[in-house]
Amino acid sequence: MSTKIFFYALWCMAAVGLFLVSGMFSYSPFADGGRSTVRGGIYGPTHK
Repeated sequence: MSTKIFFYALWCMAAVGLFLVSGMFSYSPFADGGRSTVRGGIYGPTHK
């Protein structure tokens, strides 16, 4: 496996990981209330 492919896969995993973490913390840059506490389970949008 090429080094470029390895770093691209690492970058993709980091992007997906950050997406999952932001979903776990229910963070939205467009929400008025900002961040909320950590939630478990599936919830709908927390913004207006």
